[in-house]
Amino acid sequence: MDKLNESVLSYAREKFRDEVADLLDDPSDLLHPWREQEPAEYLNSRRLFARDLGLDFDALVAAGSPYERERLYDIEFGVIKPQPRKPFPGDDATKCV
Repeated sequence: MDKLNESVLSYAREKFRDEVADLLDDPSDLLHPWREQEPAEYLNSRRLFARDLGLDFDALVAAGSPYERERLYDIEFGVIKPQPRKPFPGDDATKCV
């Protein structure tokens, strides 16, 4: 692998580690009704992306505190549920999108 590719991968790995740290600090973004993916789907996609980068998502999560890990796993496994999306003014629930 050439030097440029290695430095791009190194940067991507560092940014991904930052993303996981942010997720552990505050996983509430996973619960917002505007999210298109369920929390478990999103976290599985992050696992796949981590593997592509040569990282282990679960090992990165394990580096968090017990409280952070438990909260994230509770969201992932549905113990804490996302709020349903409220319709925006003017939304017509009878229309098919």
